Amino acid sequence: MLRVTEASRNMPPPALEHAPVKMGRTRPRAGEDAIARIAVAHGAPLEFVRWQFWNAWDALQEDAKFPDYLLVLTERKVVEALRRRRRQADI
Repeated sequence: MLRVTEASRNMPPPALEHAPVKMGRTRPRAGEDAIARIAVAHGAPLEFVRWQFWNAWDALQEDAKFPDYLLVLTERKVVEALRRRRRQADI
């Protein structure tokens, strides 16, 4: 049985090693794999693809009803944006 004394009542809570992570706001490691795949397949700079990917991820995540598909939808959105950009550059 844990005994609560007057001294322990006034003590701050113990520090956590890691801050708690809010569910739904994490970025999966598989995202970095998808970024590398897209950059290689489309010949785009890695940092540019990374920026587009995580911006698309954040935008889609807010309204995601099925978070399991978020990675696939984000990847598709970035690829479409790169294709649109390439077509505009060809004009």
